[in-house]
Amino acid sequence: MSDRDGTKHDVLSAQEAMLRLAARDYGLTAKRLHAETKIPLSTVQSWSRATAPACMSLADFVAVCRVIPNDLTALCFEPAGKTIADCSTTDLDELATHAGDFAHEYQKARHPASPGGVAIVPQEAAALHDIRRRIAGVSA
Repeated sequence: MSDRDGTKHDVLSAQEAMLRLAARDYGLTAKRLHAETKIPLSTVQSWSRATAPACMSLADFVAVCRVIPNDLTALCFEPAGKTIADCSTTDLDELATHAGDFAHEYQKARHPASPGGVAIVPQEAAALHDIRRRIAGVSA
């Protein structure tokens, strides 16, 4: 597999995760995304096909970013090692809440009685990365 094929696979995996979590956590189904963005329903559905899902165009991704929360759209930037932030004013209360959540989860993960002892195990790392995405989503 070439680097380009690997990148496309990573992007499609991130896109799938974003859409799955948007539907699960926010009720943003294909029909609702179609209604909110005016992107044709068949196009929205093509992004989640079980076999050969389509990659979103940049214009469609921008439209989707207006509807799907930042912590989920940020998933699509992870293959590039980037994050996404809202250009609007940062909600300091929300940022403080997420920062507190991160500190708490980090302390739990580094506690000797945690699953990995003082080492952070994959499920703890996943929880920390999820909170990091939420922090990135509210910080400008």
